[in-house]
Amino acid sequence: MHGSGIGQRTISVPADVHELLSAQKEPGESFGDLLRRPMRPPADTCGELLDRLEDLPLPALDRKQLTAFRKGRRCRSHRPAPRA
Repeated sequence: MHGSGIGQRTISVPADVHELLSAQKEPGESFGDLLRRPMRPPADTCGELLDRLEDLPLPALDRKQLTAFRKGRRCRSHRPAPRA
């Protein structure tokens, strides 16, 4: 939208898209707020999650710890599997 004024528009989306958007909303967040923030599908693997963490501008993110996590990828835990 052009100009300095903020206006509202109504858009129509298929029901499945509405469900996807609703699932992404945080409590108290409007659809407009949701659409203003970048969205990506959930990470399918730990590696994808680590890649995304490296891209975040988090000052508290310890790059050494992230590197250690990355080196530990594909390593199996020695914890016993949970019992069903």
